[in-house]
Amino acid sequence: MKNGLSFLSLLLQVYKEDIVSLAKHLKVPYIECSAKLRMNVDQAFHELVRLVRRFQAAEEERHLQQRRGRTGDGSRTRSRGKKCSIL
Repeated sequence: MKNGLSFLSLLLQVYKEDIVSLAKHLKVPYIECSAKLRMNVDQAFHELVRLVRRFQAAEEERHLQQRRGRTGDGSRTRSRGKKCSIL
């Protein structure tokens, strides 16, 4: 059974390397955690909250820029008049 366990651990190690590589590519943190062992659960939750707050702040800024008639690169967008409603 030892050979089976070493193969499984090797397989999991390769899988973990792929996950870490993907996380770096996506520019997101990788946190190994376990609810069963209570390992890094709080850290993962707090990191997730920080990411959500950063995303919300960026979206709010983008929304405000659009309302002011500016795109993300600082150029002006063509303003459209009021929308027409046909009854």
